[in-house]
Formats: sequence, structure tokens, C-alpha cells
Amino acid sequence: MAKNIITATEVRNNFFNLVDMVVSTGEPVYIKKDREVKVKLQPISDEADKKEKIKKLVDETRGIWSDRTEEEIN
Repeated sequence: MAKNIITATEVRNNFFNLVDMVVSTGEPVYIKKDREVKVKLQPISDEADKKEKIKKLVDETRGIWSDRTEEEIN
């Protein structure tokens, strides 16, 4: 998949449209300034969802072992 790379000037001129696009597609956009990519714009829900799923899995895993005796675990 190709990266969406745009210039900082394009971001300035189309900021609200860009935000809408990133949120609706879920794809990050990389922002270039002085011929170099310097910023990544991505939906916050992606990172929040990943962290929440990991926390839930860790909590569930702890729950599986919570009522086991030490002998059962070893």
C-alpha cells in the first residue's frame, strides 16, 4: 500500500478536508516539509483501540490463572 504523502502547504490549505479523510478512511497521512516527511497524521481511535484491546486481553489472561494453585500452574 502506498503512503499518502502531502506537503505542509496542502495541509494548511485543506486542513479540515484532510482531517475528515483521515478519520473516514482510517489511513494515516504523512506530511512533508522542506522535502522531508516530518509528521504523521492518523486517527486517534486506532491507537486507543489497540491499547484497550491489549489491556482487556491482559486482564482476561490474569483472570484465567487467578484461581489456580501454584502446583496447577507448574
